[in-house]
Amino acid sequence: MRASLILAFVSTFAVARAAEAPDVRLPAPAEPARSRWNFQFTPKAFQKHPELDFHVITELTPEGRKAPQPTAQHPIFYLAQPGKFMQLGDNVADEKAPNLAALESAIQSALAASNFEVATPRTPVPTLVVVFNYGSFAQSSTTQNDLNEADTLQSAAEDGTAPVMRAAGERDVESMLPVVLASPQARTDLIHRAELVGGEKFAHDLGAVLDQEAKLKQAGGGLFGPLRDVTPFHRFMNSSTEITDLVVDAFGSCYFVTASAYDYAAMRHGKRVLLWRTKMTVSSQGVSMTESLPSLIAAAGPYLGRETPSAVTLTRKLNREGRVELGTPRVVEDPPPASASGH
Repeated sequence: MRASLILAFVSTFAVARAAEAPDVRLPAPAEPARSRWNFQFTPKAFQKHPELDFHVITELTPEGRKAPQPTAQHPIFYLAQPGKFMQLGDNVADEKAPNLAALESAIQSALAASNFEVATPRTPVPTLVVVFNYGSFAQSSTTQNDLNEADTLQSAAEDGTAPVMRAAGERDVESMLPVVLASPQARTDLIHRAELVGGEKFAHDLGAVLDQEAKLKQAGGGLFGPLRDVTPFHRFMNSSTEITDLVVDAFGSCYFVTASAYDYAAMRHGKRVLLWRTKMTVSSQGVSMTESLPSLIAAAGPYLGRETPSAVTLTRKLNREGRVELGTPRVVEDPPPASASGH
């Protein structure tokens, strides 16, 4: 159904398009200003200017690497497909979706920062269809007590029905790790969040060390003992401050936006050929989706459609009076192979 809607959208544009206009030149994006880390003990919900970490990563497909990159002199034109609001995870809150028109405007401005321009009947033929989705991904509501009770009641219940899990507040990595190792659903959700926060390679590496951690726990070593900090998971998590930040945010709840670019010509022939996907996330702790997503999209502008070897972390100060300020981007370097995957 969704694919047919996109195809119909592309076909309608192709019929409506009249003539090509001269190439539109866009200014090169300005370099973001530098800033310092500021640690505050007041919860973000009560700060007038909370400092947020935005994670951005763009992953290209093999087809995307063959496609030309836009420049200020030669921008690439695209069609925008309206986004879809999603609430993921087993602990979904009753959240109000942000204004779609405002997000569409933010996406358009952010794409312009990377020299992508909206196609109209008066511009050159589009080469991309950009589809964006947005929403929240909640931390698992399962707790270690829930798992213990489930094991006890499961063995005693005649019908084999597990109890309903209780909702819980946001928990840190150490309290969530045993749950993730014991609950397949919690682990699956974590890996999916990790793909959004740090990309596919980061999620793969995290999954690998979780497998090693589970084997170590089954063998009776490490997880809760004095050598906990040298287990595969903790070696990976502590391999760099950047990886630590990604792990912490992957274990928690987040808001996200994804922008996916498909080949326009292939779409007109009924094929969906993905060229690139940019993933943008921010921790949901202390901020609302409505106030944080436009700032997240704006910060990601220079990275949309441009492959990043790993996640880029941008520090942005949110002004709840309606203004935002860009901080310093930090490129997350991949840790050495032994730290990243425990080989």
